[in-house]
Amino acid sequence: MTGCRSALVLCYTSGYHFWPISEPQTNTGTPLVLYVSLLQCKSSTVVVFFSDCSLLFSLFSEDDAKLGARRLARVLQKLGFKVRFSAFKVVNVLAVCSMPFGIQLVDFTIKNRPIASYEPELHPAATYRIKHIKATVQVFSTGSITVTGPNVQNVATAVEQIYPLLFECRKPKALCK
Repeated sequence: MTGCRSALVLCYTSGYHFWPISEPQTNTGTPLVLYVSLLQCKSSTVVVFFSDCSLLFSLFSEDDAKLGARRLARVLQKLGFKVRFSAFKVVNVLAVCSMPFGIQLVDFTIKNRPIASYEPELHPAATYRIKHIKATVQVFSTGSITVTGPNVQNVATAVEQIYPLLFECRKPKALCK
C-alpha cells in the first residue's frame, strides 16, 4: 500500500478478510493489527505498519508464510490499493517443544555458565544463547523450551545441540508408591 494513513483504516473497514484486533491510531503511528484468513484452513495475524511494511504471524512453514504474503497482496489489490509483492524474507522463526522430563535450571545454568543465564526474579526461564548460529533457547523447569532463530535450519541445529545439555540436568523422576 502506498502512502496514505487513512488507506489502512479504509482497508479494514471495507475488506471482507480483515477483523481488527487493535484500532489504528494515525496520529501516533501505531500499526494496524489484523486477524486475517489467508489460507483455507489456517488463519494468521498480520501487522500492517504505516511505512508500507507488513508482518505475518501464526504460520507453520516458510512456504505458508510466502503464500500468505502473496494472498495478502492480492486481497489488497482487489480492494483497489497499488500493491506489489516484493522483498519477501523470513527474518525470525520461533519453535516450541517439550522435553519428556523436567529441568533443574540452577544446575543447567551453573554447568553452562558463560552461555546460559538464569534470573528467576526477572524471568522464569534460563536463557541459552548460541552465537555462532544466532539462536536463543529459553529453557523452563517443566521441560518446555522455546527456540528463536533466523531460519528453520538454525532452530533445528539449536535443538540438537541443547538436548544433551538438558538431559544431563534433568530432574529425577518421582518414585511411585
